[in-house]
Amino acid sequence: MNVTRRTDAVLLLVALVWGSSYLAAKTATAALPVMAVLFARYVLSALACGALVAFRSRRSWTRGEIRVGSVLGVTQAAVLVLETYGVAHTSAANAGLIISLTIVLTPLLDRGGGRRLPGTFFLAAGLCVAAVGLLTAGNGLHAPRLGDMLMLAAAVVRAAHVTLVGRLTAGRRSDPLHLTTVQTALGSALLLPAAAPSLPA
Repeated sequence: MNVTRRTDAVLLLVALVWGSSYLAAKTATAALPVMAVLFARYVLSALACGALVAFRSRRSWTRGEIRVGSVLGVTQAAVLVLETYGVAHTSAANAGLIISLTIVLTPLLDRGGGRRLPGTFFLAAGLCVAAVGLLTAGNGLHAPRLGDMLMLAAAVVRAAHVTLVGRLTAGRRSDPLHLTTVQTALGSALLLPAAAPSLPA
């Protein structure tokens, strides 16, 4: 298998896992409090990242990685709180469709350096938003649901998060695993107070 096909296969696998995560979140939040689900997700991720860092141990940490990872950890936690509460109050299908608007919103936010977006982008973006609106409406137009609005807010914050990732890591020698470890560890700490009342004694 050549590099292009292998890359496409990996991206397809990522898309499948990413899409199925909303169904998993919907199932989990139907049985457990949202904050407990989020905290468990973060702790497992932090432990996995920590184990990988310990196993790999190729280079030392930098202060820049900790600073950048901390900022991104806050925005990532905000995204996942909005997403998880959103999917708890809407369908998994709607959640996946609405969060896909991140792809449209990110270029709008990331317009530094005087870059201009072509007119075709706005045409395509308009069609995308209209399509998502029609698909999430289901059997007919209705007032926006709470879950749908939370997912829309999550899409905006996620676009800001992706933009920050690009800007804060540009020109820096940052280890993606170190950044992810900081984000998951900080997220675990931020969510612990809210999750504590629903955790087993």
